[in-house]
Amino acid sequence: MAVCYRYDQLKKTFLKSEEMHLDPLESKLQGKDVWLLPADCTLMPPPEEKKGFDIVWSGDVWEYKEQEKEKESEPYVPTEDDKKASVRSVRDWYLQKTDFTQLGDAPITEEEREQYKAYREYLRDYTLEENWWLSDPKTFEEWAK
Repeated sequence: MAVCYRYDQLKKTFLKSEEMHLDPLESKLQGKDVWLLPADCTLMPPPEEKKGFDIVWSGDVWEYKEQEKEKESEPYVPTEDDKKASVRSVRDWYLQKTDFTQLGDAPITEEEREQYKAYREYLRDYTLEENWWLSDPKTFEEWAK
C-alpha cells in the first residue's frame, strides 16, 4: 500500500495523508505495482507540525509558513448614503402600502381619502426636509394624531 500527501489546491497547505490506488492496467503492463497519484498530492511526506506555522507545498518541498493572524473586523458603520437608502426604502414602503387609498373604489370615505392624500404628500416631500435621513418617516397612524 502506498501513501501520498494531499495539499489545498489554492493555498498549498498540507491537508492529510491518504492511500493511493493501484493502477491495474499499468501494473499488469509493467509487471510491478504502479500507483495512481491524485491531483494536489505529493509522495514527499511533510515535516512535523510546528505551532504558529502552516505546512505549505512549494512544488518541490514542504516549507513552513507563518500563520496569518486574524484581524478583528471593525463594526460596520453605515454611511450617509446607506442611511438615506434605508429611510427611502421605508418611505417607499409606506407609499406603496397606501396606494390603494387613492383608487376610486377603495373602501374608505372621501374624508379618509383626503387624509391619506395629505399623508402621501408628506411622504413624497419627506426627503426635502433637512437631515431627513436621521429618522424614518412617521407611519400613517403616527402622522394622523
